[in-house]
Amino acid sequence: QYVKQRPVRQFQPKRLTNRPLFDVLRLVGKEVGVPVRVEPGALQSLPLQTQRSFSVNITQQTAEEAFDTICAYTGLGYFIDAEGVLFYRPEGLTSMTPESGGEFSAVTAQLPAPKQVHDPYVAKIVVPLENDQTVEWLIRASELPADLLEQREKDIASFIEAMRKVTKGERE
Repeated sequence: QYVKQRPVRQFQPKRLTNRPLFDVLRLVGKEVGVPVRVEPGALQSLPLQTQRSFSVNITQQTAEEAFDTICAYTGLGYFIDAEGVLFYRPEGLTSMTPESGGEFSAVTAQLPAPKQVHDPYVAKIVVPLENDQTVEWLIRASELPADLLEQREKDIASFIEAMRKVTKGERE
């Protein structure tokens, strides 16, 4: 793989704040000397706020870890090939089929299917290190035990119910 074949240096801690997402992707690629491409329509499929004003804190990470972090917050996927890194919209792989009248782009048709399109990140563990540095671990739903997933669903339902009560009181 392109990124793995080249020597990948660690990023120095960098906070990118309120920048267009495309600029953030290109900056990360430039930092490690990897060309970055984006499938047509992938960025447009994201909320306008994400497209125009994206913020990310990149700690001392490899290129793949930085790309994973960005994808965790945007829902995009990425594919590493001989030409560099291609960011794409994973939903395009499953929702557009020739049978449904959709068409694959030339790029998307060549991509492998994502491991699990509907396996969102549901938790983040931040471990403090020396010198005010941290290590962050993103956890996917498939990595949690069943009892914690069940508790998560209950917590979400409780939060939604509380929000409904608050907003209902405001409307009255």
